[in-house]
Amino acid sequence: MKLFKRELSQMRDYKIAERVDHARPGLIDVLFAYRLLLGRWPEFDSVSKYYARSGNQDLLTLVMSFIKSPEF
Repeated sequence: MKLFKRELSQMRDYKIAERVDHARPGLIDVLFAYRLLLGRWPEFDSVSKYYARSGNQDLLTLVMSFIKSPEF
C-alpha cells in the first residue's frame, strides 16, 4: 500500500515538462494498462506478478507487452 501511495503522490506532484516514458513502470502503470488496454481490471495476484516481472523495463516496453498480448 505504501508503494501505491508513493506513486499517487508522484502523480499529484507531476510537472508537465517532466517526461515519464523512460521511467520504470510503477504499480499504477500496470493497473491502468490492464484497464485501458485490456478493458478490464486485473486480478490482484496477476498485478503483483506482472509488476515483479517488469524488472528494469521502461514504460514503452510495458505498453508494447500489453499490445502484443493475445488478449489485446
